[in-house]
Amino acid sequence: MAFRKRLRLFSYREGAGEPGKTLGQCPNCNKEFIDPRYYELAICGISTFTYSKIPGIFFIVFGSVVVICSILFFRSMDVESAAVSKYFLYFVQGLFLLAGGAIAIAGIRHISSINDGSLKQQYEKELLESRRRMTDRNYVRKLLDLGERLPGKLADGTIIEKDSDDERF
Repeated sequence: MAFRKRLRLFSYREGAGEPGKTLGQCPNCNKEFIDPRYYELAICGISTFTYSKIPGIFFIVFGSVVVICSILFFRSMDVESAAVSKYFLYFVQGLFLLAGGAIAIAGIRHISSINDGSLKQQYEKELLESRRRMTDRNYVRKLLDLGERLPGKLADGTIIEKDSDDERF
């Protein structure tokens, strides 16, 4: 945790969490704060790994291995001589089968969202919203007032507008 805090002092927290609005508002006291769950996509840009199919392939393989191992392990077990109830063993096997299947399905969904372009559309939409926010001088000023350190320009090279007397970039 200390490393993350030190890292934040030197650069914008690239890729920490999900892309979105970093300026949040407390529901109790209505004060604005920097939400560490989100980062501005206009500053970091879209990573080339975002559209990679490797995580999806990994999830498909891992989920399939869990399902196959679950089947092989429980088939090789002598259910009648087990110390616990056979229904408990069937329940545990069912949980492993469900977990492995869910992981494999998540991988398939990831790959299909890349193939049909919906993931790219989602990130492009978020990138446009982030650019709009970062060109708003009031939004940038609020981020700076809350202690956020911003680079001088966005990922596409657009310079962030600032007040002439503001040297916090």
